[in-house]
Parts: sequence; structure tokens; C-alpha cells
Amino acid sequence: MAQQYWWKPGIVSMPSMTLGSGVRGGFVKVDWGNISFAPNSFIAEPPAKANINLDWGLSSDRTIHIFDGEIYRRRYTNKNIGYDIFEPAYATKLLTEGVAVKNETDDPDVVVYKPLIIGTVTYMAPQRTGLVTEEKYYMPDFDTYDFFDDGVLINDNWTIAGGYAERSVDIVGELTISGTGNMTTLNEVFSWAAGEIGLGYENIHGGDVALNYIASSQMLMVDFLDTIAYYCSYQFYIKDDVLYLVDMDQDNGEQGIEAFDFVEIKYEWPMPIKKYSASWSLQKFDAETVTLIADEKEVEYFTENPVGDEVSIAVFDQAVLDVTTKIEAIAAQDAKVIISLSLPLDRLPSIGEKISFTDRKQAHNITGYLRVRKYSINYSAKTLDILGNGEIVFS
Repeated sequence: MAQQYWWKPGIVSMPSMTLGSGVRGGFVKVDWGNISFAPNSFIAEPPAKANINLDWGLSSDRTIHIFDGEIYRRRYTNKNIGYDIFEPAYATKLLTEGVAVKNETDDPDVVVYKPLIIGTVTYMAPQRTGLVTEEKYYMPDFDTYDFFDDGVLINDNWTIAGGYAERSVDIVGELTISGTGNMTTLNEVFSWAAGEIGLGYENIHGGDVALNYIASSQMLMVDFLDTIAYYCSYQFYIKDDVLYLVDMDQDNGEQGIEAFDFVEIKYEWPMPIKKYSASWSLQKFDAETVTLIADEKEVEYFTENPVGDEVSIAVFDQAVLDVTTKIEAIAAQDAKVIISLSLPLDRLPSIGEKISFTDRKQAHNITGYLRVRKYSINYSAKTLDILGNGEIVFS
């Protein structure tokens, strides 16, 4: 459909919209939002789906750009046509799929995909590409690597070309590869992923986090980035076709609030968490049996709270010390006070922006700050409701 613009009365209602990822990092996106148009807004049948560029303001020269996304038709009455608002759909998959043929009578089965190697990994089983009588495998993107047969080094008689590894001598036991991938850090993963999705990329704080992981399960790229960002205490958002990576412990801009007569504020302490846990499995070489055996790993991190929830963490490292360090950082974020602010709707904050304040409206003066993790736009009340975790001091 041709591009169209609506103002009231074409827009019957635009009550509110919430963007954020909560206080635990990950993908900042629309949590909830809707918009309703007048029944006569469309010449033909109202579209079931449409792209939307959403601005808000009192006049065309005094607008705030809110959001670029998609709307999906949900309700139709003689008073309005209701649509729900969503993020643009990013359908890019994480892994490259391949074709598996187990024997000469089977049809090709497109269910096998090449794993994604991040950092240094040990004893990873490669995927066979063809018949079981052939020693030909998909070759993951390693920078440096070694081949093993039941844990015994076999770097001879290999041909590596065109994304495949083929050996001219039979492999007796279990074939595995150890090595370091072309990507070793969170920054490199996000830079690569943005390119795969077709987005620009900016690491706002220029920081980096070393990782060691084999991604072997197919999923959407944004879902993988959501999980790995949380593990590293980062957030990311997409704006104007650019993916922005934000360190949750650093400021993405800063402002101070002084006119507290127009501000509503409240403080909440999250439900305590008494334990974080993570478990993963590696392989190690057993000298007695001259084979590879399972090497089960586990981290249980207890906080100072004797009661509360137990949280399981998805792991993107192989060493216990690295996982423990990441969990400690997650626990520090989760323990911060959650601060909610209601401000006049005259600008939009950046995710990760630091908002400092001195609250003299309470029984005690409270000085502190929050970093923006989520915000809701209430068009009816013309307010911006901000939520973030931070620190406060009573005096």
C-alpha cells in the first residue's frame, strides 16, 4: 500500500506503548503497544499487516520519533480498527543449514547445520556431509584447529576446501576438532550478526567480553543475541537499521532531574534470589581407555539471601572460573534497586541512559541514579514512564 499519514481524528487512540528488555539485559523491543484508526481511514479493506513509522507531537514541526515497526490487525468495530504494534520481524537464522545423506536410498534431508564456533572449544564433533562410507565433513569456521580420533591427534591426510574437511585415511573412533574460531568476543559476534541481518553496528562503549562456546542448535539470530547479551550483562537495540550494543554498567548518555514538582518516583527492591546455577558438559581425553569421556561442569552461586528464587543461567563459556565471573556480574545487576520515574513526555531517553536525581519529596532525602532499561509512553496522560535499576542513598 502507498505510504499514508494520520493525525487525529484518523487515529482514534494510541494509549500507550512499552519498550524494553526488563532489568536483565537482552534485546530491547516492544513489550506491548496498540493503535486504533477510524473506520474510514482506509479506502479499501484495512490491511492485515503494515509497516509503521510512529511519531508523536502536538504539530508536524514538534514531533518525537517513537518507533519504526509493524502493526497487525486485531479488532474491527463501527468505532475503530485496532492494531497491535510489534518490532520489525528479523527472520535471519543463526546457523548455516546443510544437507545430510545417510545412505544411498535416502533422500537428502535439510536438517543439518554447521555449528558456530566462538572462542576456543575442545573436542567438538563435526557433522558428516555425505554417506557413512565417506570421511567428509562440514568444516566449521575455525581460525586454528586440530583433528582427533578418540582423542588422538590426526592432523595428517586431510583436505580442507570449500567449507569441507575430507580425510583420505579411515577414522577408527570418534572424530572431534579442537581449536579457536574466527570470533572470540561478544563484540565480534554482534558485529558479525548485524551484518548477517543487514544492519549497521555500533558498540557504544567499545568494550568487549571473551567467550568460548559452540552454537549447535538452530534458532533466530535475535533470540541468540538476546540470550548471550544477558549472559554478558549487556543490552542491545535496533534503531534506524543500526544495532546498538550497550554495557549495562556504563552510561549511554546522562541527564539530571531537578524539577521534582512534576516528577513521580518510586523505589522497589526485587524479589531476592538465593542461588544461581549453571551446568554444561564438555569432553576430555581419558588416558586409561584412550577415549573421550564426558566432563560435566556445574556452578552454584549462593547470594547472601537465605530465601528467594533460584535462577538457571545459559552458559557461553567452558571454564568454571569464567562462568562464575559472569554469574557474579548478573547477580550484582539483579540486586540493584528498581527505580520508576514518571516524566513529562517531551523527549525519549536512550536505553542505558543514566538519570541522576535528589528526591526531597520523601520522609528522607534520597540521592541516586538509574540506568534506563524500559520505558512506557502514555500518550493520553502525555507522560513517559521510565524503569531502570540503579543505586540510592538515604540522608
